[in-house]
Amino acid sequence: MHALSVADWLPPIPSPGKILCVGVNYLPHIREMGREPPEKPVVFMRVANSVVGHEADLALPPNTDHYDFEGELALVIGKNCQRVPREDAGSVITGYMPFMDGSLRDFQRQSTQFTAGKNFWRSGAAVQRGRR
Repeated sequence: MHALSVADWLPPIPSPGKILCVGVNYLPHIREMGREPPEKPVVFMRVANSVVGHEADLALPPNTDHYDFEGELALVIGKNCQRVPREDAGSVITGYMPFMDGSLRDFQRQSTQFTAGKNFWRSGAAVQRGRR
């Protein structure tokens, strides 16, 4: 038996097939950004090496002036699926977890795509507890 305090937590899904994210998806944040609610979901990707496990340190890239973070809810889709009807969505969800979505806002704002600011090495965390 080992104490949790000496454990190195890895990302809960070490080799995800893909990490899809939906942004601009709640009204207070939309207002904070000075945007209008989108007509369609704003989808972007996150790469696997941008995610660390619970209580692991994040790596603050030296080339940013605006590192920001948001608490998110991550859903784990545990089945290969496509075009799942809304009423059946729960049948493909294996689990969920808190996710600390780190963003380099200065990189994110260089384009209409969020991907550039969301994929720096070790910039986001699954089940993170506020440490950077």
